[in-house]
Amino acid sequence: METKKRTKNFVKRYHEDPEFRKKIIENTRQWRLRKRRQYIISLFGSYIDKCQCCGESFRLEKRKSNLEIHHLDYKKESKENMVILCVRCHAYANILRSRFGVIGKSKLLETIKELRTCVYTSQK
Repeated sequence: METKKRTKNFVKRYHEDPEFRKKIIENTRQWRLRKRRQYIISLFGSYIDKCQCCGESFRLEKRKSNLEIHHLDYKKESKENMVILCVRCHAYANILRSRFGVIGKSKLLETIKELRTCVYTSQK
C-alpha cells in the first residue's frame, strides 16, 4: 500500500507542479544520454560523437539526439555490425537495406555518400 500511495503522490505532484515536472523531464533526458554514451563506449571502446558517414556532430534536437545506431544485420550485436549515423544518413541506410538487403559497412557508407552528393547537387 505504501508504494501505491507514493506513486499517487508523485503523479499528483508531477501534474500540479510545473517546476517539478521540468526537473523530472531534464533528469530523464540526462539519464538517457548517459546510458546512450555508456552503450556506445561499451561497443566501440570510445565515444563517437560524429556521423561515421558525413561527419555531422552530435547535438540534441527537441530532447532527441541527431545521431542513431544503425545495425547492418539485426541478428548480430557487435561493433563490426553497427554504424553511428545522423538521422539523414540513417534514413538512406534503411532505404538501401530495404532495396538491397544487408550490405557491408564500407559499401554502405560509400553508397550513402554518393546518394547524398546526388541529392545536394540536384537541389542546387
